[in-house]
Parts: sequence; structure tokens; C-alpha cells
Amino acid sequence: MATPLIACAIAICLWLAHRAIRRKSGLPYPPGPKGLPLVGNTFNINLKEPHLTYTEWGKTYGDIMYCHIFGQDFVIINSEKTARLLADQRSSIYSNRPQSPLYRIFGANHMTPILQYGGEWKTQRKILHLSLRHDVVNRYYDLHLDNARRLLENMQNDSENFVDHLNLYAACTALEFAYGRRMQGKDDPIVTLAAGIAHTLTTRMTSERTGLLMALPILEYLPSWFPGAGFKDDARRCREMIAAISERPFAMAKQYIGSSGTQYSLVSDILTHGGVEESDAKEMTLQQGA
Repeated sequence: MATPLIACAIAICLWLAHRAIRRKSGLPYPPGPKGLPLVGNTFNINLKEPHLTYTEWGKTYGDIMYCHIFGQDFVIINSEKTARLLADQRSSIYSNRPQSPLYRIFGANHMTPILQYGGEWKTQRKILHLSLRHDVVNRYYDLHLDNARRLLENMQNDSENFVDHLNLYAACTALEFAYGRRMQGKDDPIVTLAAGIAHTLTTRMTSERTGLLMALPILEYLPSWFPGAGFKDDARRCREMIAAISERPFAMAKQYIGSSGTQYSLVSDILTHGGVEESDAKEMTLQQGA
């Protein structure tokens, strides 16, 4: 019994020593709230709405601040001006993205905004360019106009739920662009699935959970009822929704290619001019549409 405890104590001491050496050897971090040993600022953050915590911290620590969660370091930008300076004018330094097993667990590891700068990211950008070039975007004018009209009608009929109407407008526009199929409002099964995926990814795949899993990768292999591993149920449901949305709309879009009256779509552009395998095209379209 004593041997495992001694081993754990040694491992923790080595980990703390490693962090202390790493901090001393590099540049100092921006100011930020002091954290507890091991867990850092984990218990100081509102995990459901972390932006509220960051906004409050910004009043004390400024536009750029630092915190750490279970050994993972986070630099938080609390100002649009500073974010634009770093992202636009210094993009060669800050254009990459951190990786986490959480992306793979939720089935989102191939989405363009999450990909690291490299071959796959460049391929997806190239494919998107087929449908978003300045000389072809005008063919989606009617798509945007129709959805804008539906948005105005919905807001006129029910002005209190304007946020829901805006979300529906964005979902229908993206899905119709991806698959070339007119969506039938909020009750359309494809819209429902896409909204479920977006909600799960934005509310469950948070940066705090990402950092936690990066610091404690063993959580991936623990049962979902174990404290801290409850995200695995959300991830399973997300993967099921992604599997459900990946087949039918793509097959329908492929079937309609070349038929009269069919809308232009990302699917038709990829299959006609993209030069990629159908399985890759299906996954790529799913990532953009969802």
C-alpha cells in the first residue's frame, strides 16, 4: 500500500519541479489570478460561461492575461483590438491551433477551424476556394436572398425570438450552400441535426475541458460516470449525430448533380472539380455544413 503512494508522491514532485524549471527558463507569463497547486485556476472559472469569468478578470489584469488549469497554460485575449493585432498582423506566429484528444472524441478533429496549419488544412482551403472564389460567389445570390427574406418574415411574425431566427438563417444558408437542397425551416431533420451538433460542440467542447483532457489524458479511458469523465456521453451523442447527417444529404446532393433546377453546391463543386475521393468529399462537406 505504501509503495504506490510513494510512487505517486515522487511523480507529483517531479511534475512540479518540471513546471518550475520550465517557467524559469522561458519568458514570464502575463499577469493573472493565482491558482492552487496542481489544479491551478480550475475552481475559479465558470465552466458553463467562462467568458464571464475572463471579462471580470480583465478588469484587474488587462487585455492579455494568464491562467493555468491542471498544468495547462492559457493566455487569454480580452480585447478585440489586441486579438486583431495578433491574429492579423502576426498571423505567421499565431496561426496554428492547439490539439487535444477531445476533438477526436467528439468527431470534430477534421473541421477546418480546428486543424493545425499543414497539408490537410491547405487541402480544405483549396476545396472551399472552388465555391467561394470572387468570380463564382454571385451564383449564390438567390440562396442568400431567399434566406434573408425568410429571416425577415420570421422576425416580423415573432420578434421576441430573433436570436433563434438568426441561428436558423445561418444554419439554412450554410446547409443549402453545402448540399444544394432547400431547407424546410427549423423542423427540417438536417437543420435539427446540424443545430444539435453545433450546440454540443460549442457548449460541451470548451477550452477548459480541452485543457483538462490534455493534462489528464487518462480521463479518455475512464467510464462516463467517473468524476470528470461525464463529457464522454456528450461525445458519443455528438458522434452519432455526425454519423446520421453524413449520409443522406450528401447522397441526395450527388444524385441531383446535373439535373435541371438544381442549386449550385459545395458537393457538386467538390465532386466535379475537386479531384478528391468521394469519401473525402463527404467528410469535407459534412465538416463545412455542420
